[in-house]
Amino acid sequence: MNRNYYKGLGFLAFLACCQAASAQYYHPGCWTDGMPPRGPSDDYIAYDLPAGSGTNQLFQVAVGVNGTMQFNKGCVGPNGATFDVRGRFAFGIGATGSIQSTFDDNLSLTYGYDPGTFLMAGGSIAYGMVVEQPVTGGAEQRTFFGANAMDTAFIGASDRYFTMSSTAGSFRVRLQVDLIGDAARVNWRMQNTTANQVRGGLWFGAWVRGFNLAPYEPTYPFLDPNIKPMNFITAPGYRPIRVGTVFSRIPNQVFQGLSRPSFAIPDYINFGVTQENAYGLQVVNTATMSGNGPNSDQTPVDEIRVGLNQFAGGGGLLGNFASNTPNFPDQILEDTKFADDKDPSAPYGLESAFLQKWYPSLVNAGATREINAYYKSTWSNSDYARPFSAVVDAPNLIATNADNANEFQPNPFTFRVYVDNTRGYSQIDREIALEQVRIQVSLPPGMTDANDPTKTTLDRIIPRVSARELRFADFQVRVSPEVFGIQPYTVRITTSTGAQKTITGTINVAATPRLRLPSNANLVTVPWRFDNPSWEAILGLRVDEDFQAFTWDPQQNEYVIQTGPERGRGTWIITEQTRQSFQLGGNPREPEDLTTGANQISIRPGWNLIANPYNYSIPLGQLIGVNSANPNQSYSFRELVDQGIISPALAYWDQDSPTPEYKYIQNQGDLLLPNRGYWIFVNGSQFVTISFPPVYEPFLPARSTASTWVQSDKQWRLQLSARNEKQVDSQNFVGVARSAAEAKRSRYSEPPIAPVDGALSLAISEDVDGKPTKLAQTLSETAGRREWTVTVYSKEGGNVTLNWPNLSTVPKNMQFRVVDVATGATRNLRKASGYTYTTEERSTRTFKVQMEPGVAQRPVIGNIIAARSTRSPSSPLTISYTLASEATTTVRILQGGREIYVPSRGRADSAGENTVIWNLRDAANRAVASGTYTVELTAESASGDRVRKIYPVNIIR
Repeated sequence: MNRNYYKGLGFLAFLACCQAASAQYYHPGCWTDGMPPRGPSDDYIAYDLPAGSGTNQLFQVAVGVNGTMQFNKGCVGPNGATFDVRGRFAFGIGATGSIQSTFDDNLSLTYGYDPGTFLMAGGSIAYGMVVEQPVTGGAEQRTFFGANAMDTAFIGASDRYFTMSSTAGSFRVRLQVDLIGDAARVNWRMQNTTANQVRGGLWFGAWVRGFNLAPYEPTYPFLDPNIKPMNFITAPGYRPIRVGTVFSRIPNQVFQGLSRPSFAIPDYINFGVTQENAYGLQVVNTATMSGNGPNSDQTPVDEIRVGLNQFAGGGGLLGNFASNTPNFPDQILEDTKFADDKDPSAPYGLESAFLQKWYPSLVNAGATREINAYYKSTWSNSDYARPFSAVVDAPNLIATNADNANEFQPNPFTFRVYVDNTRGYSQIDREIALEQVRIQVSLPPGMTDANDPTKTTLDRIIPRVSARELRFADFQVRVSPEVFGIQPYTVRITTSTGAQKTITGTINVAATPRLRLPSNANLVTVPWRFDNPSWEAILGLRVDEDFQAFTWDPQQNEYVIQTGPERGRGTWIITEQTRQSFQLGGNPREPEDLTTGANQISIRPGWNLIANPYNYSIPLGQLIGVNSANPNQSYSFRELVDQGIISPALAYWDQDSPTPEYKYIQNQGDLLLPNRGYWIFVNGSQFVTISFPPVYEPFLPARSTASTWVQSDKQWRLQLSARNEKQVDSQNFVGVARSAAEAKRSRYSEPPIAPVDGALSLAISEDVDGKPTKLAQTLSETAGRREWTVTVYSKEGGNVTLNWPNLSTVPKNMQFRVVDVATGATRNLRKASGYTYTTEERSTRTFKVQMEPGVAQRPVIGNIIAARSTRSPSSPLTISYTLASEATTTVRILQGGREIYVPSRGRADSAGENTVIWNLRDAANRAVASGTYTVELTAESASGDRVRKIYPVNIIR
C-alpha cells in the first residue's frame, strides 16, 4: 500500500509519477464540519517512509512536499486552521515497534502524526531553518526550509529514502532522508550559491507529543483525557528533564535571558511517554562511535534546548503550532514544568519540544556543508553503518517482581536481532541478497538459553534477507536470580558476502535478595526492608564466629561495629566462609520508595561510607546535596565537586578481582550499583546532606501499593512494630492527619490476637466515644505535643523488641521518645533503632510514646551538680543536670582521662532537669578509692550536634 498521500495531478509530472491517490486517508473527525469540506488540498504531496510496500515497520518519517492540510474548529479552535505542509517533518513508530511491548505499535512521536495517514504534519510543529551569517559582519538571517517551492523531489528506487531540494537564503539545500533499521538519517546538503564566503548553519526542532491513535479512530483524539503526552525526558547522567534546559558543547555557557548556565551536551536525549513505557523518540546529538560505528557520521550538535513548544501569549521554542511562517522564537521558561495542555497546573500550555543548533561555519563560494542527524526509537541498540543495518531489541531493564523480590520480570525474555539490507546492496539493478546470515549472541554469566541452561552462546541463521528487506531472529533468554547490575552482551553478525558487524550492549538487571561475599573482606550494602534487620538473621551466620560487620564513623574517624544494615551506607563484612552467595533471610521486601526517593543521609568531614539504597543501579550524576556551610541552595553532584566540597571520585572495593583492590567512579553517567559500598570524602569542616534520586530507570514497572497514603509534612504516620522470636505485629501507626475529619476516617481498631504459638499484639489504647478502645492506627489533627499509650501483649515469655521502621519518612522537626512504664527506661526514637525487653508469658507491657514538635539546632547543657545524700562513705553520688532541649546523653566517670564507669550511655533525656546515680564503683564493680574524679556529660541533638561538659568531684572514703 502506498503511504504517500497525493490528491490531484496539477503538480509537476515528475512528482506525480511517484504518488497515488488514496481517499481512505481522509480523517472525518477533523477534516469535515459540514461546510465546507476540509482536509488535504488538491496539490497536497507528502513523502513518508517506509514507502509503498516497504517492510520496515520499526520507524517512520515523513516530510511535506507541497500543499496544505485543513482542520475544522473542533480540532483547531476557535475557527479551524489551514496548515502548510511544505518542509514540515513528522516522526512515528511503525506497526511493529519493540518486541518487548505492544505499547509503541503505531506510536505517534510528533504532534498529530498518525502513522500511515501523515495527519497534521504542518504549521510550526517540526521544521528546520538555515542560519546564515555574513563573513564581513552584519545581521544573522534565518530561512525556513520550505519557504520556497521544492525544485526537485522524488522517492528513491534504490535503498529506502526520499529527497527534495529548495533554496534558503544564499544556499541551495538538498534534503535526503533515509530510513535505516529503526532510525531516520536526515542529511542536509547546503551549497553556497553566491560568489562570496558565507557562514552557514542549521536549526532543527520538533514538538514531541507521542500517543497511539489507533484505538481511538475515527474520533479525533486530542481532547481525550486518557491520552498522555510524552513526559519522561531523559539524558544520560542527568535526572529527568522537567523544565526548560539548555545543553551546549561548551558547558556552563551563560545565555541571554537565562539565569542558569548550560549543561554539558549529552550524547542523546530520549522523549518517552512514561517511565514505565519509556518508548518514544531519541534525538541523537553526538557520534557515539568513531570510524565505522553505529552512527559515526552524526554531525555533533553544538547546542540543544528542551522546553515548552509554546506558552500563553506566544513564544516557546517553536512558536504557535498553527503558524505557517515558522521562525523559532527560541524562548525558554526555566521554571515551568512540561505537562499536558489539559493539566490545570500547567497554565502556560503546550507540551515539550526540542531545538537542535549546528552553529554556522565557513562555507566558500560554490562549496557545500553537510549535516547529518539521526532520530530513532528509544529502546534499541543499533549499528547503521554500511553495507547493512542491525538493530538489537533486548530489554533495557530486567526488574524484580513487586510481589516476589526473588523473581524477575520478564524472565525468560525475548532477545531479537534485526538485519536491514539497505544502503549497501540495495541499489537498483545491483541488488544483492544477504544469504545464510548468522547471528551469534554471547550472553554474560548467569544468562542462558531458556531451553538449555548450559548454553550462553546462542546461534540462529536467517536464510535470506533481500535488498530493502528487514528480517529478524529471536532468542529466548533466562536470567539467574544471582545476576544483577549492568550485564554486557555481544552480537556478531556474519553474511555470505563477508560483511559483518559486532554490536556490544548491556542490560540493567535489578538485584534480588542475595549478597555475594567472595573474599574475606567485602564492602557491601543491602537495600531491602527486613522483618528482622540484623546481619545475623539476614546472612544466617553467627556474629564473631562466622563473620563481623563494620561501618565507618566519620566523627570518631574509625570503624565501629554494625549490627544491621543501614540503607544508603556501606558495610564491611569480614568472613572466612567458603560459601560466596547468600540468599538473604529476615523476609526481605523491595523498598517502598523506589519512585519517591530514599531517606537523606549526612556525610561528615573526612571519609564516609555511602551506598545505593535501591536494588536498581542509579547514575552518580543524579545525586544532589546541601552544604551545611551554605544551606540556602541545593547542588548537583558535579556542582559539589566543582566547588571543592566533596571528592570527585568514589572508591569501591572490587572483591571479585583475583586480587581485590580499590577502583573508582567519577563520571556523570557512572552507576552506583546495588549491593556495593562506596567511599566518599568531604573536604573542609562542613557536613553535606545527600539526597538520593528516585529510581528514574526507563522501563521500570509501575509499583502498585496497598494504600494511597503518601507521607508529607501535612500528613504522616509513625509505624510501631513489636516482634519476638516467632511473630511480629508491625502494622500499627500514630501520627498526624490533614484534618479532624481525615483523622477520624483514618482510625481503625486492633483485631483480636491470633490463635498461634508465640502470638503478640501491639495496640494503641485510646478512648473512642467515651469507651476504652484498642487501635491499630490513630492520628491527630494537629502536630502539637501529644502522648499515646501503647500496650504489647505477649502470649509467650522471652525477649520482645519494639521498633519504628519508617521514622526516616516522618518530618524532621518532630521529636519522639518511648518510655517503658515498668522500668522508666526511655529511648529517643531518632537515636535508637529499637528497644528490647524481657517479659513473662501472657503479660502486657505498657509504653508511652511521646511526640513533641521542634528540635533545637544545638543541645545546651545547663548546670551540673553532683552531691551525696549522706556522709556515709558508701553513699552514692547523685548527678543532676539540666538540658535546654531534648537530647541523647552519655554520662561517664573519668580519672586522669581514663574511663572508670558509665552510669548512663545513649539515654534519651527530656528538656529540664535530669539525674543519674553513681554508686562509687568502677566497671568491674569494685569500690573506687578516694581521690579527684571527673563527671563527663555529652549531649547530642536529633540533628547530630554534640556538646560536652565536665564537672570535677572529690570522693572521700
